Amino acid sequence: MLGLIVRKELLEGVLSFRFIIVFPTMVVLISIGLLVGLNEYRARVEAGRSIAQLNREQLERSTDWSQVGREGIFVFKSPSPLMVFAVGVSGIVGEVAKIVDHDVPALGKGRFTATATFTLFGSWDFHFVVRVVLSLAALLFAYDLISGEKEAGTLRLLLSNPCPRSHLILGKAFGRFILLVTAFSLAFLIGLIPLSIAGDVTYTVEHRWRTLFIFLGSLTYMGVFFAIGLLASCLTNHSVVSLLSSLFMWVLLVFVVPRGSFSIASLLHPVPTPAELEAKRAALVKDMATRLTLSLEEPMRRWMSRPPSGTPIEEQYRRQQEYEKEAGRLRQLFEAERDEKLYRLYEDYRNAHKTLDRTATFLSRLSPSACYDYFLTELTETGPRDADSFLDQLIAYQKRFSRFISDKKLGQEIIYVVYVKEDPFELTRPRLSEIPPFEYRNRSWRERWTIALKDFALLGLYIAVLFFGSYTSFLKYDPR
Repeated sequence: MLGLIVRKELLEGVLSFRFIIVFPTMVVLISIGLLVGLNEYRARVEAGRSIAQLNREQLERSTDWSQVGREGIFVFKSPSPLMVFAVGVSGIVGEVAKIVDHDVPALGKGRFTATATFTLFGSWDFHFVVRVVLSLAALLFAYDLISGEKEAGTLRLLLSNPCPRSHLILGKAFGRFILLVTAFSLAFLIGLIPLSIAGDVTYTVEHRWRTLFIFLGSLTYMGVFFAIGLLASCLTNHSVVSLLSSLFMWVLLVFVVPRGSFSIASLLHPVPTPAELEAKRAALVKDMATRLTLSLEEPMRRWMSRPPSGTPIEEQYRRQQEYEKEAGRLRQLFEAERDEKLYRLYEDYRNAHKTLDRTATFLSRLSPSACYDYFLTELTETGPRDADSFLDQLIAYQKRFSRFISDKKLGQEIIYVVYVKEDPFELTRPRLSEIPPFEYRNRSWRERWTIALKDFALLGLYIAVLFFGSYTSFLKYDPR
């Protein structure tokens, strides 16, 4: 009897207007989403090539290491080829940063955030298609499974046969879900065709495993909303009421809970605004600059004092060198102290935001939509943790870069060079090969898979709870 019910649902579903509309829509939307992601990945790769050329041109224009420190260099994080599935946080913060001497790294913005339209509507990629559009399609496949049969008068007829209620709900749910799986699977495979023939995208074995789990996780996420539609159908007597109830839950779980969790976390853990951080930073820099100026007054007074008449020119050069060395040492000490205070200020600011993020993440997991966000962006390496890891490594590199520039500036002795060389900048002209390179270290696969599988399991738990609620509700459902 169970198999007969499944075949009935499959036959009716394939011939239904709902399937004829939803399946082509899935194909079109998934294909467009993956093409948008592929285009963004190619743009990131091209940006990486441009960064090296930009650094070379900038250094060619620089005359000494002080200028390199002021103008800084650009560093780049290579994108993961799996970002074709989810642009994620990198679409906002980007993967390019400017490193300058004695200041925190300045992360660039994502390519999309240059337009006001993106800020208003967000990106259109595979992540958005599944998260918003296909979750709604999953509701449409299930909202009338039981209430629709009752309205048509067939539910009483089905239950009059020797068919247990458990077989009936399992058969109808399983048959209708197979239709959803079939439509999504075919659309997913069709969408992968451009990726498979793209010669500039290379996938490793682990990338292929991640792609498989992206497919399974997307199906599981859609299964959650399918179960929500099934539960609404088992709790109501009319399809319209079931549909409205399902839509209300869809809006609540996809939009309200994820965004509301951040608002609640902000009330629990207030954090300073960027403007407040900038004001503190500016005050700190000004105070340290004033102290440095006062410390240099005595060495400068000794250097500026008029030398006795007849002092050899070599002695004047020596006095100038001594002043440069002493001023350089004082400047180095004050810059080190300023940097330490600046990093401490910035670290306190980041720690406050990390506390806020942890609370918001915990609260938002009440929504399967947020769980899917964390799951997908973990596997595609475009999530919040990857952005934090990139920023942590940028800060460590910036400290290394500042120490390097400070040592170079201390040894320049520009005034001495000016007097003894035809080309005053020959000995101080910076070379790209001397700058310590930035090498991004990806997070471990163990950490990444552990986090992703936890959210995957949480989605499975949501399905189990919702289906159990549907099953127990249908056992008491009145077919009259």
